[in-house]
Amino acid sequence: MENTAAEARVTGAVRYRAEELGVVLITVEGTDANGYITVGDVANAAQEEDGEAG
Repeated sequence: MENTAAEARVTGAVRYRAEELGVVLITVEGTDANGYITVGDVANAAQEEDGEAG
């Protein structure tokens, strides 16, 4: 799967942070009022992935 804006509603900052943390954006559910994925959503997804890996 790819991190593409066409498949996930994100801003540039969110896309950048997802790349830093290794989060695949299309696996993250956006919590913004308009359905956008926030930086917090990405951080939570990364934390959840770390918890599952350990």
